[in-house]
Amino acid sequence: MHAPIDAAARAVAGRGIDSGDIAQVVVRVPEPAVSLVLEPAAVKARPRTPYDAKFSLPYGVAAMLLRGRVDLASYRPEAIAEERVLSLARKVRYEVASFPTFPRAFPGAARVVLKNGDAFESELLHQRGSPENPLTEAEVCDKFRRNARLTLADDDARLLEEAILALDLRSDVRDLVSAGRCRTRSAQPSL
Repeated sequence: MHAPIDAAARAVAGRGIDSGDIAQVVVRVPEPAVSLVLEPAAVKARPRTPYDAKFSLPYGVAAMLLRGRVDLASYRPEAIAEERVLSLARKVRYEVASFPTFPRAFPGAARVVLKNGDAFESELLHQRGSPENPLTEAEVCDKFRRNARLTLADDDARLLEEAILALDLRSDVRDLVSAGRCRTRSAQPSL
């Protein structure tokens, strides 16, 4: 799912496209992805549970295009019920494609077609975060912060981040055990 989601984001990046202007989104994926994240189409376009949403490429693409990111918070019950996202998810279609990097990598592509006929496309032969398409340190830190703050208090998330980033400077990591016993936020539903 990662490469088509990121390809959709890249296709429209910096274009200021309103979701209401999107006529359809066509994702291209290797054949084995179809039964996992695209079919049955009606079910994938309207996931009922957070678990269902994690295996719904239409939902993931729509969430990315509307919110600008897909992270753990994107799969909370209130997020998967957002009608704007579900409406856009129903506009996602797919095509099976061959990619020279599959199955060594998990490639994908997306074409965003506007109601006026304009279309914008992007392809990723390697999913982001792979050795061939690595995340920047800033992207990794941002991802850590957004996810850690779902359960850790802000100060504890910051302290844990600092401790992890300084691992290569340490000769002893025993003090990280205390960083791992941080105060948690109030009970939240598991993801």
